[in-house]
Amino acid sequence: MTMSGNETARKGRAMDEGRRIFLKSAALLGGAAAFSALLSAAQSPPVPTNGSAGGSSSNGSINGSKVFYNDYNVYQLAHPENIIYSACFMCHNNCGIKVKIQYDKNGNGYPVKIDGNPYIPTNMLPWLPYDMSPKQAAIIDGKLCPKGQAGIQDYADPYRVVKVLKRAGPRGSNKWITIPFEQAIEEIVNGGYLFKDVPGEENRYVEGLKDVIKLRDPQLAASMAADVQKIMMGQMTVDEFKAKYKDHLDVLIDPDHPDLGPKNNQFIFFASRIEGSRYDLAIRFTKYSLGSVNVLDHLSFCEIAHHVSVKLVTAQYVGWDKTGIGPGQPVHGWLPGPATAKPDYANAEFVIAWGTSPFEASYGPVTVTEQITDGLVSGRLKLAVIDPRYSTTAAKAWKWIPVKPGGDLPL
Repeated sequence: MTMSGNETARKGRAMDEGRRIFLKSAALLGGAAAFSALLSAAQSPPVPTNGSAGGSSSNGSINGSKVFYNDYNVYQLAHPENIIYSACFMCHNNCGIKVKIQYDKNGNGYPVKIDGNPYIPTNMLPWLPYDMSPKQAAIIDGKLCPKGQAGIQDYADPYRVVKVLKRAGPRGSNKWITIPFEQAIEEIVNGGYLFKDVPGEENRYVEGLKDVIKLRDPQLAASMAADVQKIMMGQMTVDEFKAKYKDHLDVLIDPDHPDLGPKNNQFIFFASRIEGSRYDLAIRFTKYSLGSVNVLDHLSFCEIAHHVSVKLVTAQYVGWDKTGIGPGQPVHGWLPGPATAKPDYANAEFVIAWGTSPFEASYGPVTVTEQITDGLVSGRLKLAVIDPRYSTTAAKAWKWIPVKPGGDLPL
């Protein structure tokens, strides 16, 4: 049974008081009673002076949005010595965060809470005024989704792996030993008889990265790559390629299929989702250090299907005789388009969420949900959801189409 929007609103209002009581109790138990107060943007918030300042409790907004200022006197975690500015890695949005630290009697600090950094656009909507003093902004907590706040649990997880583990028994035996990081690097790079103490594997030689990196001459690599492209364009035959490189065929995975590239390509960097500097490091390590083209930074359970479909739908035809290898190059005459297409939630009047749930994921629920909610409340936006699952977004949608799994294409 589902409820209409009005019924949901009435139930929500009835629960508001209970939520307030719960939040107050939770704050008190967490050692942060009365941790925030609403202040007007026109009224200067309490500014720390020599380590102390008073708080105010007047209600107000910045550009129509409520902003919470922490009471510097009451809320110890608002003090600069209790805050570490960092980035969240609970998803690939990498929101800016403020990690709140509490200290024990011995001076050891422990993370106890994570909030958003108000200076980061994904954590604050509307953005802080450009001329706001850092002293004022410092005591404002930006917004952060539940997954980001759960980073505390990730940090404190008793099963979190913090040392290098090496298998110490047959596969599946769940027997492990810890080894120094330097030893791990040595064994991964150079290989050897790494499991000679494991029954049945005494004589098994394990190849290291040095055994995979066969092609190390950059000029030879560039020449082979150029000729492989000629083969793809019909300007060179495989036999001609093999004759030209007869002294170097041993570096190829399969000389009869030179498009597979050198044996270096047998190394694959495999990540579910990485962006920014992590992706840059993966490219430098895999492509430019090890000579492999196989950097897989995005899997289908994230949104690689979305990227591929948008690229193909927006592709531009540039001529049948044009093709290339690598990102941004024409494929069989078609130049791929942009990788993403995102709704303008702040102004859109109708949005179809097909196979995605922006209230739970999808490029920053911190600001996206706020824009969608504003549109739904004001009546500007109608949201339709196509998803087999009755998701959190579907629960708030104008229409929900519960397509059967695998039925997306017919629909």
